[in-house]
Amino acid sequence: MNDLFIVSAPFQLLSAIEAKHFFKTQNSTIIYSKELENSLDFVNWNRKIEFPKSEKKSNFKNSLKFVKELKTEEFRYIFVGDFFSKSRSYLQRILSSNLKSEKVIFLDDGILTTLQNLQNGFNGETHFWKLFRWKIFGYKTSLKDFSLFTVLNIEKESLEIFKNDFSFFKSLAEKDFVEKPENFYFIGSAKFETWKMSEENFENFMKKVFAFAQKHQNIYFVPHRHCSQKSLKIVQKIGFQVLKFSKPIEFEFLERKEKPVNIASATSTALLSLKVIFEPQNVFSFKVPENEVRKDRVEGMQNLYKTFSDFGIDLI
Repeated sequence: MNDLFIVSAPFQLLSAIEAKHFFKTQNSTIIYSKELENSLDFVNWNRKIEFPKSEKKSNFKNSLKFVKELKTEEFRYIFVGDFFSKSRSYLQRILSSNLKSEKVIFLDDGILTTLQNLQNGFNGETHFWKLFRWKIFGYKTSLKDFSLFTVLNIEKESLEIFKNDFSFFKSLAEKDFVEKPENFYFIGSAKFETWKMSEENFENFMKKVFAFAQKHQNIYFVPHRHCSQKSLKIVQKIGFQVLKFSKPIEFEFLERKEKPVNIASATSTALLSLKVIFEPQNVFSFKVPENEVRKDRVEGMQNLYKTFSDFGIDLI
């Protein structure tokens, strides 16, 4: 029977590919966002379907038609990357709640997101009107039974959990991969934008990172896909070389046959996946000062850094 994967962000795709091998899927359909298109061919998919185009005036109409067409099909497992995503009128939520399947399995979207979902019992914030529209047309907007496929070491009695140890990706990281100890990679985070860290504080934070990495010949800043041009100008002024990847960073290192030696970030989940897949010599997380974090996110950040520490990532 066919399995369905629904993803809209790089780490969701990484988790989906690992789940594809973990659950030994034979016939796989993937629904994906446009930005992931050039990363899909890393493995074989029997069918690839792009999310409907997001247009303000006809977004809901397009989404309604999209779900109606898929509702005629049956699936063994449905893997969903972000059940609570508000984009495209909660389309991931509606698909996984209404399509016929034996099991719905949540994938990691990011460590912070998974930790927050666990903390609030997987009851994410919702927009009443956007969900009510679906109810008018007879669609369910919630899901009682689901499982979780995660890299995190967690136990929860009421939740079926499958452990993602990235065994497939680890098998691709060959022993003869080249190590380049002269390279230092700092992975950017969208949180710099959403926390609204002031330009001055962001610059001081990145100067601290640069000073720490100064002994290395090449100091790279790998921007998050939502990184602003303003942030890029700041890091370039400090002395970072900006390295833009067209695919998730894990894919890039595999294709370049490079085993990273020195990687760092503030909050990126890629720290954990790179740590598990490549076992780099040095993995650092530079802690963001709590006064730069929204009050309702402080506890989540503390849990994030604890998770990093539990995986052997050095906190700076």
